[in-house]
This record gives sequence, C-alpha cells and structure tokens, in this order.
Amino acid sequence: MVLHIFSASKNERKVLIQQYFQEDQENPQTTVQGIKSMKSQKSFQHIPGYWLTVHFNRNQKGIHLYHRVMNQLPPHRMNNQVFYPVRELAGAQLETKWMEKYSFSEENLEEASRLFLDEIKGHLKEGRANTSYHGILLLLRLNPFFLKKYRRYFILEDLAYHFEAIGNIHKAIKCFQLQIRIRPDSPEPYLNISSFYIINGMEERAIVLLKKAFSKHPSNPYLMSNLVIALSNIGNFDEAIMLLKKALEKDLQNGVYWKMLGDVFYEIEENETAVRCFKKAIRLINEELYKELASDLHSGIAACYYEEGLYKKALKHYLKVIDLNPDDSYTLISLAQLYFYKLNQSKEALKYTKKILDTMPENGYAHYHIGLIYMDLQLMEKARWHLYKARRLMPYYNPVHEAIQMLKKDGHRRIGHGKNHRSRVDQ
Repeated sequence: MVLHIFSASKNERKVLIQQYFQEDQENPQTTVQGIKSMKSQKSFQHIPGYWLTVHFNRNQKGIHLYHRVMNQLPPHRMNNQVFYPVRELAGAQLETKWMEKYSFSEENLEEASRLFLDEIKGHLKEGRANTSYHGILLLLRLNPFFLKKYRRYFILEDLAYHFEAIGNIHKAIKCFQLQIRIRPDSPEPYLNISSFYIINGMEERAIVLLKKAFSKHPSNPYLMSNLVIALSNIGNFDEAIMLLKKALEKDLQNGVYWKMLGDVFYEIEENETAVRCFKKAIRLINEELYKELASDLHSGIAACYYEEGLYKKALKHYLKVIDLNPDDSYTLISLAQLYFYKLNQSKEALKYTKKILDTMPENGYAHYHIGLIYMDLQLMEKARWHLYKARRLMPYYNPVHEAIQMLKKDGHRRIGHGKNHRSRVDQ
C-alpha cells in the first residue's frame, strides 16, 4: 500500500508528517508503527511539489493508518488526483483548481509561488502555452512582485516566442506587454516588444512604443537603434536622421550614434556622407575594446567604397575586418568575390574562399564560388568536384547549373572576370 501525498510548501509537508507519521514530536527520526518506509520527493509523475511517498505495512496498524490518512486528507492532495492539467481548460476552471491545490496564504505565498512557477514552466515545456499563460496571470494577481525578482520574468519572453512559433501573434504581444507591466521602469521590456514588432512587420506600433520608452530613457542606444530601424523600414529616413542628429547635439562623442547615422545614409545611397559618419565613429571608439562595432564600421565603409567603384579602398577596409575578426564568413566571401570579379586576382580569391570552407564545409555558395575560381585557374577536375557539390547542397540555385553547363561546353575558356560582384547589401 502506497500513498503519494502532495504539499505546496515544506512547512505543509512537515505538518503532515507530524500529524500522521511521527511518533515523538521532539524526535523527528521516530515514526509511527505501520509504516514500512517514507521518502520526500521533489516531483511525482513529473508534477513538481513537496511530495511525501509513504509505504504502509500490510498489517493491522498499517491498514488502519492508511485508511485514516485516506479518509482525513483532501483527495486533491493524493496520488493521481493532484491537479495537473494535461489538456486545455478555461481560465476560470484552471484558477479554481490551482487555488485549491496550492492553498495560497500569507504563510506559504513565496514557497507556493516558486512551486507554481515550476508547474507553469513544465506546461510550457510540454507545449501547453495557454495553460502557462493563465498560470502567469494568476501568479501576477496573487503575488505581483514575484516575477520581478531573480529575472523570473524571462518566462514571459519564452512564452511569447512560443506563441509566435505557433502563429498566435496576439498572445505573444500580450506576453511582452506583461513584461512592461512587471518592469515599467526598465528599457529591456520595451526593447523586447519593439524588436518583436519590427520582425513581424509592425513598425508603426514599434515607433509609438519606442518614442514613449525613449522619453523615459533618452540615453539608451538600443532603444535609439530600434527606433531608427523601425523608421528606416517604413522609409521615414528624414525623421531617423533628425533624431540621430538631435541625439548627437547632446552627445557628439557617441560613436554608436555616428555609426547609426552612417547606416541610414548608406540606406539612402549617400555613400560619401555615410563614410564620413563611419570614420568619425572609428575615431571615437577603441577598436581593440569594441571589436564587433569596429568590424561593422569597417564593413560599412568597405560597402560604401564598393558601391562607388573604389575597389582598392573597399579592399583595405574588408581586410581590416578580417584583422579584427578572422572568421567573419560574410567578409571572407566579400573578399573572395572582390578579388575574383573586380581585381582579377583569382589566387587571392581562392585563398579566402578556402577559409570559408575550412569553417563551413557544407556552405553551398562557397563551393559554387570556388568552383568558378578553379575554372578560371584551368583546374577543371577541382572545379567540377566543387560545382557538383554545390549542386547537391543547392539543387534549386540556377547559377550552379549554368556554371556546370559552362564547364561542360567551354571549360577551356577563362571565366568570371568582369561579372557583377554582389555588394554586401545584396548578399
């Protein structure tokens, strides 16, 4: 005979043990007659709790104690009757059952809340997003500050992205909005929801929210970045430029803002102005300390020079990116294409394409490009091997098929030089 008994807190389990299973109240090690074994557990059948598993002897005392516990304890605390919804229920039903299960009170509020959060996480992990959502709403009502502590509010982010993945954008937005409710004075929830809006093509909503957030946190560069991106996405470049210039009037030495301004000018094809902004930013930052930002700046300058046909200047800055980040695959392919298509240096192009394949051997585009380079170098067997590999990896990429046909028909002719190199913005 076995009973699995649920408690919502350690103290509730302690009281249970004292009431039914402890012979001497002064000595916790003593147990009443009729018990074969007793064990505390953190979960039972994947249900979190302060569980107590009790094995009773099959004698008169054991049977009597078993029935006493069964008759006196509420059924919802025992065995399979402990509430743990595995199918969707209405919010009101869930709330009634959870309130009964956890018996939230001033004495057990923190401990029961922690346990309830574990259950909510379990439902989310098992794909019951709506159940998790209703649980969070109840938890927020009963213990408003609980999710604010120890970064527990991250569960709302996980839940939002789960709703997004199943196509429930409305619920995803509600989760992000709950983050703002929990942390109204932090910029982080505004960043999360604005990024979500931008990714899902809701830039107008992002702009309204970000302007409100930026009024509270005027020096936050991440809010500014999202606002500039949202404005640029809807073609409102003038306002983006105006906002950045206004911010720079207050903080002229802010390299990040100069970088953002350069990005906007690049988008509207004012490349000379963009280069000036990028170079200003480079002068203001420590390139060794902020390598990622410095790489982005040099990459931006290179893209501008390329658009203007200044290929040697573009090359200089692409090489600077590689100095800062040797494994930047985006820049490696840009270098390979620049050397091959514009500078007529196939051996240099080969060197950088090989570096891509060293780190990404299944990159179909790299196999395609190295195949073209080998054709140009008259190494036809190697060209054939890489182009066929590219075709296996990218069966619907027409340029691969065209290159293979060229290899079959005109393999003796040098190819590639003079073709249009794709700029970074098109890749």
